[in-house]
Amino acid sequence: MVTTRSGDKSQAAAPQKGAPTKTGGKRSHSKTAHSKDTDTPASDQKKPKASDNKKEHGFAGDIPDNTSKSASKVPQSKVRQLIAKYGELPLSDTELAEPGKPKPDTILAFLLNAMLSSTRISHALAAKTVATVIKAGYHRLDVLKKSTWEERTHVLTEGGYAHYREKTATMMGELAELIEDKYEGDLNSILKTAGEDRTKIRAELKKIKGLGDVGIDIFFDTAQHVWPCLAPFLDPRSAKMAEAVGIGSDVQQLWDAVSREPEQMCRLAAALTKVRLDGLKSEFTELDVDMHAGLRSRFTTPRHARELSSAAGALSGLKINSDRLAETLHYTCQWGAAHSGPTETGMKRLALSENDALVRRWFANEVRKLDCKLIVDQMGNMFARRAGSLGSPAPMTGMGSHLDTQPRGGRYDGILGIVAAVEVLRTLKENGFLTGFDVGIVNWTNEEGARFPRSMMGSGVWAGEILAEKAWRLADIFDPSATVISELKKYGFVGDLPCSSNAPTGYPLGAHFELHIEQGPILEESGKRIGAVQGAQAYRWLTFTVVGRDAHTGTTPFRSRKDPLLAAAKMIASSNAIAKKLGALASTGIIKIPANSSTNTIASSAGFTLDIRHPDDEVVAQVQEQCLESFGKIAKEDGKGVDFSWTLDTDSRAVKFDKDCIQAVEGAANALVGPDGWLPLTSGAGHDSVYTSRRCPTAMIFVPCKDGVSHHPEEYCSPEDCALGAQTLMEAVIGYDRLRMSRA
Repeated sequence: MVTTRSGDKSQAAAPQKGAPTKTGGKRSHSKTAHSKDTDTPASDQKKPKASDNKKEHGFAGDIPDNTSKSASKVPQSKVRQLIAKYGELPLSDTELAEPGKPKPDTILAFLLNAMLSSTRISHALAAKTVATVIKAGYHRLDVLKKSTWEERTHVLTEGGYAHYREKTATMMGELAELIEDKYEGDLNSILKTAGEDRTKIRAELKKIKGLGDVGIDIFFDTAQHVWPCLAPFLDPRSAKMAEAVGIGSDVQQLWDAVSREPEQMCRLAAALTKVRLDGLKSEFTELDVDMHAGLRSRFTTPRHARELSSAAGALSGLKINSDRLAETLHYTCQWGAAHSGPTETGMKRLALSENDALVRRWFANEVRKLDCKLIVDQMGNMFARRAGSLGSPAPMTGMGSHLDTQPRGGRYDGILGIVAAVEVLRTLKENGFLTGFDVGIVNWTNEEGARFPRSMMGSGVWAGEILAEKAWRLADIFDPSATVISELKKYGFVGDLPCSSNAPTGYPLGAHFELHIEQGPILEESGKRIGAVQGAQAYRWLTFTVVGRDAHTGTTPFRSRKDPLLAAAKMIASSNAIAKKLGALASTGIIKIPANSSTNTIASSAGFTLDIRHPDDEVVAQVQEQCLESFGKIAKEDGKGVDFSWTLDTDSRAVKFDKDCIQAVEGAANALVGPDGWLPLTSGAGHDSVYTSRRCPTAMIFVPCKDGVSHHPEEYCSPEDCALGAQTLMEAVIGYDRLRMSRA
């Protein structure tokens, strides 16, 4: 089993009872919960006696021998069942030769597992990548040292490690050099350096680039049987799961329950991790009910867990009309159809264009047929609300997305989310199904930011992240005479309602669910049909203007030139290199030169956009900072240099979606495709749900798109996947409505 903690920033907990504390000594500043304990240096520990038949290790020598007393507090039969059923040694399902012995290859494999598994990707994807890396032989130092950056990147890509592959490939190369130079080719040397002291081991491991506290927790969990001085150890989520399944979270008592055997402690940690990640807790909570009452009762489950089960597990009995969904989707694409070819279903429906106005009017007519009350706010956002049975004034649960597209876009990005939401309301109406609370649809204005350069504009103003006046003043990137406010007025979509999520004056939402194509290859490559989106990565949009001087190309020597286009080209190339180095993404989508430019004249100015993305806000900021520094140097490199200026157009921070909404989606996915048919994912793109998540509970549903292609005329999602996505959306919304009612 490959153990992962993808996206988990919580830290480790491993209580140590009875270990002495050095008065006045420096305490560990690790953020892990076990830093509350002593992690006592080996020199301060009681040495195990040769006659002692127990396996003593690390700090255990100072712990009083009250094993039987302590272990009696733990249901040992359940501990044994956990270990027997799910307690595989970590990495035993890979091609690692001896996962139970502290050989150099084994320790390096556990370290690579910790490094790869501590990033914010799904545990299934991390496990696949770790197995692929081990299959490539990178757990052997000689193989890792000889590998090239390109080879490592290819192996990571093969494992599905898409977002972090460049940066991780670099760190793996640096790790090989570190092991060779500092640890004489064997990570076991760390034990000598640290004196088998756990605090010092953690400090030593933190020197390894790409291994933070979460990664070290994973390493401690998985390597404690080969480095016994790490035992007993449980990361916080495993300790929490131990409490949930009824064996308690006291690590010392669990340590006693496994007879202080490091391998058994490791197997228990692995079992708890698997139970948590695979949703197997009920196997062991139901065991408690059988033992104590001889029957299964839902009331032995905590109320919150029952609510989520109700929200996620029970299907509504309703069925989406897949043919009608497909027909509607393509019908609405008559407004803005473009780039048509034998394999293309292209669209050009820019925000607040004539075609956008036409499809908006279609939407308004459709939702009115579905007994919805339609309200348009001052940013053109459209809120369609269908009354629930409770008659509650509480904000509705919304299904939101957008109808605008890229200039060379497809007919699924955004459009599927709105059309699927319409199909959900159609299905509810024709079956006479009433939710408890009101539900509805939101069509957000200018999500793409393709015509007016601010992505997720309508939802951003609604969330209070963008000033309405600033949004109104945004100009068409190619026609400055057209602004957001002028086009809203032109087509009659300036509503009376202020664009706000505040209840007194605006239009608050009780929750927001968004169906969207993945816009990436992970679901298709992994054979999964649904993505339960956990959050979205950070990104920034910037616009650069480089100013030089126009001059004759035949008479002006290089030393006398002020060439802005040359500088802009170098800046764009530099941004790519910087982003690659930091494991981020940087892209330029627009380049402008003056309309009066000519072949034999050096351009007077050049402008370009820069889009920076990464799951970590700090990395996005680093890329920007290093780009600005590099651009400053480039501006002085050639001839007489150039001047440049820049603006920050969009700053979208990384977000995590609401736990209850996510679980409603995951429960719907489990019911529809089973636990092996979906994946938890992080969105690489920005969506309106990024902004709504800052004002109301939010989650997203992804469905596969062919070859991961989006923002292109060949963008495609099969009718079957569209229908499954719509069905998942409906079940999640109905499930979440049940949750809201249970709490009312």
